[in-house]
Amino acid sequence: MKFGIAIESDADTEKSIGLVLWISQRLEKFFETKDYGDGIGLYVIGFICVRPVTGYDEWFKPRSPRYVFKNGTYTYDVMLTQEKIEAFINSSEKEAFEIIFETLVDSLSYLDKRPKKLTNFDVSRFKSDFIGHLRELIESNRFKRYR
Repeated sequence: MKFGIAIESDADTEKSIGLVLWISQRLEKFFETKDYGDGIGLYVIGFICVRPVTGYDEWFKPRSPRYVFKNGTYTYDVMLTQEKIEAFINSSEKEAFEIIFETLVDSLSYLDKRPKKLTNFDVSRFKSDFIGHLRELIESNRFKRYR
């Protein structure tokens, strides 16, 4: 299965977003050999980490889950709140990773309300592998040089 995290950031968050990129690369590599059924061939999470600017709120509005049956693509966005953005920017590497971890794991709940057309996909095994691999990454402490 192909996996990716598409990142939207601004000048204020750009310096901290390298950790999200590092996580995305590790998850992409981890999932490339996994098979959860042919229901989803490409899983993409949009990660929006942009400080809100008055008048431009609609530009960075998270998109709801979308499933394209024809090519097995499942996409949605997550967006850090203003408080989480501030914490993410001003925290240690481990705290920043925990913010990302919590945001990504919470987003897996979208799969609980998946479209009826999405039948051949082992959701529970995917969630378990996803959470387990993120925990392995955080416990490895290798992420410290990516921020």
